[in-house]
Amino acid sequence: MCELTSEEGRQVIYEDHDDWESMEEEIIDTRRWSNRYLGTFRHKPTDRFYQMSWSQAATEQQDERPFEYEEPELTEVVQKEVIVTKWVPA
Repeated sequence: MCELTSEEGRQVIYEDHDDWESMEEEIIDTRRWSNRYLGTFRHKPTDRFYQMSWSQAATEQQDERPFEYEEPELTEVVQKEVIVTKWVPA
């Protein structure tokens, strides 16, 4: 498992780290002052994929940077096809 410092985690998120490539990012929770994100990243030297979540200020008026109050936690993931059934208008 990879471990990152708070500063390295921010570099990965902002695509300012040569060993990491951002694959996708989504908002998974919204609060009054901050949003929670989930991102998937490729570790180039090992060609493995990891996800990590972080909280960031919801507006430029707020002062919260990713990993300001927590350390990055990476979880190794693999890509898998998932079939979803939904109800749609006829």
